[in-house]
Amino acid sequence: LLVAGIGGVGRGVAAAAAAAGFAEHLSENGKHVLVIVDDLEGHKEVWDGTERALLQHFGAEQAESEGALSAANSEMRAFYAALFQRVGCLNKAHGGGSLSMLLLLDRPVTNKADDEQVYTLDDFPETLYGGKVVGRIKLMQDRGIPITSQVLSKLSIPSPGADAAAVKFRLQHIDELTSLSDGHIHLTPKLHAQGLRPGMDHTTSLTRIGIGADNLAVPSSAAMRQVAARLRFDLAQASDIPPDDKSPAAAKQRARARAWQAVLQQPWGSPRSFPEQILGLLAAGGGLLDARMQQGLSLDDAQAVLAQAVAAVRAECAGEVQELEHTLSLSPKAKTAFAQALKAKLKP
Repeated sequence: LLVAGIGGVGRGVAAAAAAAGFAEHLSENGKHVLVIVDDLEGHKEVWDGTERALLQHFGAEQAESEGALSAANSEMRAFYAALFQRVGCLNKAHGGGSLSMLLLLDRPVTNKADDEQVYTLDDFPETLYGGKVVGRIKLMQDRGIPITSQVLSKLSIPSPGADAAAVKFRLQHIDELTSLSDGHIHLTPKLHAQGLRPGMDHTTSLTRIGIGADNLAVPSSAAMRQVAARLRFDLAQASDIPPDDKSPAAAKQRARARAWQAVLQQPWGSPRSFPEQILGLLAAGGGLLDARMQQGLSLDDAQAVLAQAVAAVRAECAGEVQELEHTLSLSPKAKTAFAQALKAKLKP
């Protein structure tokens, strides 16, 4: 549903609701539907207007009390939940279809790339940033950590300035959306510029699909938990290494991070099977690509080498692969067989 050029902030809200309603009708008739909402600006403006109206009616002092702010936060969650918590997979008695929803959001820039200013606690008024943020700033200041825009960006805290309130408001909306969703993917221009496809930041992206469920789900499967347990930690650790650190330990950490990224390198339109994902992650986590990455192998070339090795291992360990596909778990016997075969195929 196209709403570009149509006036009124409520039109975007109505269009998204209409699309969800149409999708529900299809899912109740056995269809599998994906709704993509590429603009939530109308929702933000509607909620912003509602808040302003309440402030004018009740007064800022009463509306900004602790109880009122807590209630407003709950109402905001209900406002968004009315849209995208309509997703789900229906059983046969209710049609047998499914409805999925993808929300596309632009995360506001919280810092300026050329800003080298060091801030103090006085730059963060509690009325704007809140007690928790001010407490974190005070803790960093007490520990002698320079409070720069780069540090604030990692913590998703907007730098002090004229637009800090607007950025904080947008971040609040995004945080509410991510907390209600079944997961989120964070794409960054920096990783895209480094050649990673997709440019996904795995340290800040997550999925909740299958968590706590009594059915098998690939993201939370036993096999995936085994081979990807260190992925986020290794990537985050490597990103915190100072650029001028040329020590052997730093080189090893960077190589491991690049190995993880090589496994995650996935051109558009090239889906991978579950066994292929597990084998690739097992190779990266086991350090089988580290030596090649230290030698300067590109992500694309590393992915080509890995794909060839994985194809050979799938053929060599066909029985173990079949077991992995059926159970979504990685038995000790299968893990040993995969590791030995991958090591033989990925010798430097």
